[in-house]
Amino acid sequence: AEVDDELKALATREAYVAAYEKLVQKAISERSGGEGDGRTAGLAEALKFVRDGRSAALGVRRAAERRREDLAASLAVASAEVERLRKPEERSVRSAEVTLEAADPGPARLRLSYVIPQAGWSPRYDARFDAAAGDLAVTYFGEVRQRTGEDWKDARLVLSTARPSVGASRPELVPLRLAAVAAEVRGRKIEHREEAAGRARAAIEAEAAAPEAAPEPAAAEPAPEEGLVATGSREVATSAVFAVPGRASIPSDGRPHKVPVASFRERAATSLETAPRLERFVYLKCSARNASPHPMLAGPVDIYRGSGFMGTSRLKFVAPGRPFEISLGIEESLKVRRAVTADAWSEDRREHRQGFDVEVESFGEAPATVTVIENHPVSEIEEVTVRLDSSTTPPAERDDKSGILRWRLPLVPGESKRVHLEYTVRYPAGRTASASK
Repeated sequence: AEVDDELKALATREAYVAAYEKLVQKAISERSGGEGDGRTAGLAEALKFVRDGRSAALGVRRAAERRREDLAASLAVASAEVERLRKPEERSVRSAEVTLEAADPGPARLRLSYVIPQAGWSPRYDARFDAAAGDLAVTYFGEVRQRTGEDWKDARLVLSTARPSVGASRPELVPLRLAAVAAEVRGRKIEHREEAAGRARAAIEAEAAAPEAAPEPAAAEPAPEEGLVATGSREVATSAVFAVPGRASIPSDGRPHKVPVASFRERAATSLETAPRLERFVYLKCSARNASPHPMLAGPVDIYRGSGFMGTSRLKFVAPGRPFEISLGIEESLKVRRAVTADAWSEDRREHRQGFDVEVESFGEAPATVTVIENHPVSEIEEVTVRLDSSTTPPAERDDKSGILRWRLPLVPGESKRVHLEYTVRYPAGRTASASK
């Protein structure tokens, strides 16, 4: 009501300014040429009054409209809360019937496990590389999310890769039948009704059968008894089960909350690699072994080195005791340059020659060996041939099936080395092929 009253008063003021402006315009139009500077100055002041009044009115109107919008939003929130309070509390209740049979009467202890929706977890890792010791410390986390409506306080968690929501039965294929039906013409688009219905059914079935984004917490796995060891993992049928040490509190907010599963420290071997065709950086790669007693599931790895957080890498599935490799980020003390030295067609447009120079320079304080990875086209057509030029620097490794070449460049501090790649692609007359550069 206050905003409405303010806007009404503002409308009256705007009407007064508009009426005054009309009087000023009339005075200007009736002004005679013999009048002095005094009347001209008065008209200028009148025009300034109109301009300032209109500007001030616009500012007041904008502020009032903003207050009206804020009040409307607050009113909507309050109205929704009122509606919520008016409704009776909604609760979901389920019953479980259990029949027990015993040879002799006596006390019995019953444990009930059940599956609930809106809860899941996914693996995540921290990998911290100690360059001085040459060790890699890996911490295995489970990122637990739940929106069940109930906060889990000081709960014992058992994480499982089982997916009870997918079901235990294999989906059945239905026959695909072709039938002659009349086509329905809609403008320039022709759509068969049965085909459209089939696509819709397939989409619905695919959505129903699609697995969830993250594995669900173990439903059938009972929580450990007090006094039992709640660490390690084991294989249950085709799923892995991870017992989280200690207790954890997971609020029902749907956000990921980290819980530690296990950790290990392992001696690591490092190497330096660059693929300058894709990125002009040298990456530090680490090779280690899964020293934990449980499998490492595929997931993101947060990489840390002496300079701090380096970025996030990816880890594939690694069985216990098996080796794995992860990237430890960019090695800033090594610089890479790549230049095109040849890119020419023959006069008959049947041969295309391309050449590249790759230079690696060390600005570090210790010797380093960098593996340069490049590739050349591989022909899958008999008439198209690829020939490496004799000026190409002999690689340490060559895979003719994939076209990947590897050179290993040992560098001392301050040294730079260069490798050259040049090849010619020959096409038959009247044909060309495309290859990504």
